[in-house]
Amino acid sequence: MPPEFQTHRFELPPSAAGLRLDQALAAALPQYSRARLQRWIRQGAVRLAGKAARARDRVHGGEQIVVEAQFIAEHGVGAEALPLDIVHQDRELLLLNKPAGLVVHPGAGNRAHTLQNALLAHDPALARVPRAGLVHRLDKETSGLLIVARTPEVHTRLVAQLAARQIGREYLALVVGQPTGGARIDEPIGRHRSLRTRMSVRGDGREAVTNFRIEERFRVHTLLRVQLETGRTHQIRVHLAHVGLPVVGDPVYGGRRRQVAGEAAQLNSLLQAFERQALHAQRLTLTHPGSGRELSFEAPLPADFQTLLTALRDDARAARSSTPSSGRSPLRGRRRGPVAQPMMTPALLSPDWPTPAGVRAAFTLRAGGVSAGSYASLNLGAQVGDDARAVAENRRRVASALRLPAEPLWLSQLHGTAVIEADSLSRRAAGAPVAPADAPPCADAALTRQPGRVLAVLVADCLPVLLAQCDGEAVAVAHAGWRGLAAGVLEASVAALGSAGHALHAWLGPAIGPAHFEVGEEVRAAFCLHDGQAADAFVRNARGRWQCDLHRLARQRLSALGVRSIHGEPRCTYGESEAFYSFRRDGTTGRMAALIWLDGTAGGGRR
Repeated sequence: MPPEFQTHRFELPPSAAGLRLDQALAAALPQYSRARLQRWIRQGAVRLAGKAARARDRVHGGEQIVVEAQFIAEHGVGAEALPLDIVHQDRELLLLNKPAGLVVHPGAGNRAHTLQNALLAHDPALARVPRAGLVHRLDKETSGLLIVARTPEVHTRLVAQLAARQIGREYLALVVGQPTGGARIDEPIGRHRSLRTRMSVRGDGREAVTNFRIEERFRVHTLLRVQLETGRTHQIRVHLAHVGLPVVGDPVYGGRRRQVAGEAAQLNSLLQAFERQALHAQRLTLTHPGSGRELSFEAPLPADFQTLLTALRDDARAARSSTPSSGRSPLRGRRRGPVAQPMMTPALLSPDWPTPAGVRAAFTLRAGGVSAGSYASLNLGAQVGDDARAVAENRRRVASALRLPAEPLWLSQLHGTAVIEADSLSRRAAGAPVAPADAPPCADAALTRQPGRVLAVLVADCLPVLLAQCDGEAVAVAHAGWRGLAAGVLEASVAALGSAGHALHAWLGPAIGPAHFEVGEEVRAAFCLHDGQAADAFVRNARGRWQCDLHRLARQRLSALGVRSIHGEPRCTYGESEAFYSFRRDGTTGRMAALIWLDGTAGGGRR
């Protein structure tokens, strides 16, 4: 059947009872957005028990459903061959580096020569994807990275990731002014009351949260690294101007430029000629919608932006050389790579649970390593953009502090349910270099029955779960983000251990707490379809979305498996920035590890 038309036939599970039809369909067909499913219902493309139905109709479970999925190509926008700077391309998505001056979507006064026109020429199949696959947008004069989904299903998944704040977006912004440090701007944004083409901070606006930290200082300007939690129109420009740090060159929110005393003629000319906002979408991190792998991409600064920074650095050096030294070092930008610093003991958390003496476990915190910048300091994740030498040193420090008998089995985590038996793999000494052939296996859980096999999962908001047989004969570790938890990673792990639930101990590590974990209806429905009691783990907030309690959901799942000995550390990774990494809070960040192994004492494990 052609991709423009697909038929889905299935029976609603009993757990769907009481849900609206559109809610039940969103849970059963998560590859489609709820808005698309509602449109198909209105068009008569959905049959409930052989009859047309309404989106608001309640279902009882057990009904036969037929969905005629139709993907109608959009013909209002023409294809136009324009150059594209493609950073990454596969069957599911494209990553583009948009130049300044290119409009993203056609609109009034810009019906052609837009990025959407260029995408349709590059891949005509994008005509059946909303907005030619564009998941988000950048202002015309903002440069940098954009995500494009290549199928309707992938578009839905990526839009959901964006709404759930699971896509990290970092910008470089050159501003006028010198803040004393980084800050979080939490101010609602809405349409300006009188100038309708502008946005402004308004008490009745939509929630908008922007985080920034200092990347590099100049005489009167500062280069900021900015991270978005929301994506309102002109958000960075409005927020920074609101706190007195307007973006250089911003013609709408920047105000009049004032020349600085002693400013070099070349720098003055560059600043005068820079007639667009100095804002660049420099980094994107996301979970690949197909493979589940965590991806990170960067786009270099455009030449005009880089030239301006070079002139500012020259100006700052000239000012320092003409000023008598005060004995204090000038402020500089973020250091790159590992830096020499006093040896610190890695910060560790010891699980408090009643396991046999031969079971060893630990959870790493973020202090006591050598990583710098966003990854400071004990980052153990090798695929998140950190300096590889820093990660290797951090792992060596953890191995030394815990006296690990072997290098941990690091996994390539996919937010799925795959469980790997570590005893079938070769073992490496702790701290040994990783050869190309030793690529991490793809799984979200692992188990061992052999002493000296160290298991690990990496987290930065997702829930780490440790499992141990009460007799100390086997242990397991699982990475339980909401997707894996809903899909059954804990059930798969318990089944792989081959133990009755009452013969297991479980420990739940730090994860994002319900106060900060906001999700949509599709997440709640995914759990409630499995177990009606899961509704107790969700609380509706003022925005009509849900605050989700991962710890509670995991306890419910383990209890249903018969596990009675459930212990945990219900600390919130988002809320404790000094102790934990948090992907949702910071975007680009490090990873902590939950580790477990058998040391062979007290009869633990098979030897």
